[in-house]
Amino acid sequence: MAIKNFYFSQIADLRIEGVGIHASYSVNLTVTDENTPGGKNVSVAATGKSNAAKAAGSGNLLFWCKVKNTVDSKLYV
Repeated sequence: MAIKNFYFSQIADLRIEGVGIHASYSVNLTVTDENTPGGKNVSVAATGKSNAAKAAGSGNLLFWCKVKNTVDSKLYV
């Protein structure tokens, strides 16, 4: 079983929301690739978090992604 981890971090420019450049978000992505008797299983897990100025208040972020299977061109959201 092969496991690969990817980490992405980005400064968020949230001027329209009143936060300014004092915010950021990051995503940690883990991809697991396992050979099985019936073929191959691939799983993707992701965790996201944000860091915004406390003066901005509170809220929720919705992290999402699209994964395309290049074998049969299926798209998973």
